[in-house]
Amino acid sequence: MKDESKPIGHTPLTTDHLAKGDAAPHNVPVTEIGEQDEALLEHFFAAQRIEIEDNGFSQRVMRRLPSRTSRLNRLWTLLCVVLGLVFFFVVRGWQALADAVTIVLRTLPAQDVFQLTPLTIVISLVLLAYMVVFHQIEAEVD
Repeated sequence: MKDESKPIGHTPLTTDHLAKGDAAPHNVPVTEIGEQDEALLEHFFAAQRIEIEDNGFSQRVMRRLPSRTSRLNRLWTLLCVVLGLVFFFVVRGWQALADAVTIVLRTLPAQDVFQLTPLTIVISLVLLAYMVVFHQIEAEVD
């Protein structure tokens, strides 16, 4: 009696096909690959691997493509700036800013502005270095 579960003319795919170098039949459904089959496939494709030198072309192309995170970062920055400006005008921030500038200008002669402590110099240099490094990283990304 015939086995009705397998169609006539189909050959089961085994590791013997790949080991002999035979092509696998095109009409064979592959449902499960065991560990031995996986190892055999990896070995087969590793032996057939061809390296093509592109002299950094792929890397240059990938660097020039805008990344998704870069676009999201720009959109987030734009949204925050717009919300900040809206908030500034809603709470009449220009009045608070004008008052602060007036107070600073009136009390400036009483302050000893040019007396710097080592701590303020260190903080200033660290902030300056941070801005320079950040600018260099942004320039490389763009």
